[in-house]
Parts: sequence; C-alpha cells; structure tokens
Amino acid sequence: MHGRSEPEGIVSPEEVRRIAALIQLEVGDDEAEDLGRHFQKILGYFARLREMDLEGVEPFTPGEPSIALREDVETPWEERGEVLDRAPFREGDFFRVPRMERDEESRREGEGRAGSGEGGHLPPGSCSAD
Repeated sequence: MHGRSEPEGIVSPEEVRRIAALIQLEVGDDEAEDLGRHFQKILGYFARLREMDLEGVEPFTPGEPSIALREDVETPWEERGEVLDRAPFREGDFFRVPRMERDEESRREGEGRAGSGEGGHLPPGSCSAD
C-alpha cells in the first residue's frame, strides 16, 4: 500500500462550525477552514488504515500495568488543623472557596449555583471538579 488514499467527502467549514457548536466552541471562518483541512488529513489516515491487510494480525492488548500500586489506606494528617487555621475562609473542617463563574449564560441559568457568588465547601487537600 504505497498510494495515498483520500477519505470520501470534504470536511467543510460549515461542518467544522456545526461540530464546534456541539461542544460549545466558537470557531472563526479562517479557523474553520484550517480545522477542516486538518480533519480531512486525519480522516485520510483512517482511510489508509482501512486499506491495510490485517489478516492474521492479532489485536494489541496492553499487559499488566507497570506502575506499582499501593494499598489505599487512610492515614492521619497531623498538620490539618494548622492548615485550616491559616485558611482565609474556613467553615468547620472545610475551606470555603468562591464558585468559579463560567459565563454570562451560566450566571442567568444557575441562580444559587455557578456564578452566584456563593461559596462551596472543599475538605483540605481536595480539588473541585467544577
């Protein structure tokens, strides 16, 4: 297989903007054209893979993880109180942190949630998924 295979169809700027809208991204005209060409190349690679003769080739399955895992054991944290005492905002055994504002629409939709200015509660050492 030495020939170059092009995928069927072309990824138009309109198609790029439609896909971008699905994942809530804004894409300008120049960007949509560049991304369309980039997507077209990616689809070309998949077309080339489809042409390959894989008869008798076993699927690749990764082996055991090479990372040594440890037992998940709760351990006391001696400095916890000291760290909480230094926190600018504390509520019991938690840090009080401001919510992150996402955008204007989130503020309108999320009264009492994102963008409301109300604090959230995170235990020390935790990360928010917001």
